[in-house]
Amino acid sequence: MINKVLIVVWDNLGDCIMATDILKPLKRLFPHVKVGFWVKKYVADAFFDEPLIDTVHAADLFWDWAPGQKRGAIVPFLRTQREVAQEGYDVALILNTEWRRSLACFLAKIPRRIGYNRRKAKPFLTESLNLPQETVARFELHYRLLSLLGLKEQCKDADLPHIQSSAEARKSALAWITKKGWADKILIAVHPFSGDPLKCWSIANWFKLVDRIKNMNSHCRFIFIGSKEEIASLYFHTPPLDQIVCQPFVGSLKEVKGVLSSCHLFIGGDSGPGHLAGALRVPVICLFGPTDPLVYAPRGETRISVIKQKAMIDISISQVADQAASFLSEVVTRK
Repeated sequence: MINKVLIVVWDNLGDCIMATDILKPLKRLFPHVKVGFWVKKYVADAFFDEPLIDTVHAADLFWDWAPGQKRGAIVPFLRTQREVAQEGYDVALILNTEWRRSLACFLAKIPRRIGYNRRKAKPFLTESLNLPQETVARFELHYRLLSLLGLKEQCKDADLPHIQSSAEARKSALAWITKKGWADKILIAVHPFSGDPLKCWSIANWFKLVDRIKNMNSHCRFIFIGSKEEIASLYFHTPPLDQIVCQPFVGSLKEVKGVLSSCHLFIGGDSGPGHLAGALRVPVICLFGPTDPLVYAPRGETRISVIKQKAMIDISISQVADQAASFLSEVVTRK
């Protein structure tokens, strides 16, 4: 009898959002199962409002850094591991499998530990699969792990990442938007940042894109989301951030979810906020350079467009502006 399943995903925001596509098929397989999510502490706020997740375990990894965070300490991590052990999970599904995640589940005395035979994890797993030789999407990898629990169906298009924003977060976002005088405007969220320089479009291009879209539709307003350090970097560029039509927003993931939920469109690169927007059902335009959209593109119950070139520098402002115009033509009223 499987009563409790732990999903282990110690990755950054985008991978954690992609992992939510495992929830619906898992619930179909075991309708009454209790689900735990074991994630890095900085992404935990993204999942507390998700009705298909019963418990969120937040771990600061003492051997790893999270974006904008310091490396964790061993004592808080061990406390979280003890918390996981006390939950009495029957199964751990170890996504993006590696030996530390598998060992942590072994030490938490979870009897069934399921993952992929990779990165020295196999000695700590009770059941494992070899990675496919061909490139496959993340949701396909998740489905294959569920097959070891008895899932016999093929991937379903309806099994998409899905995240909810709390009423409190949406109310707070609306108050912030109203204070800016933007309650009747078309809101476009912009995230021009990535930890990998190869996945970044130039800030100058982002400012030119804003100017192009603003000239197409004077009702558009732009919310730049990012960390304090990322937002601060915007002010060192020429032309500077136009405070009349652009506003930065820095907050917790809970607050960011509220703001994103109020937007009509998200534009960004291959990074976590694009996945968050898609999971919140906000239309997405995502810019891809060297990474593979088959594996990493956002998914969700909304319109998502990918603009792909070999290098980010090859993506033209006109390409993105034309896509934005197509999306904005569908915007009639605020959701």
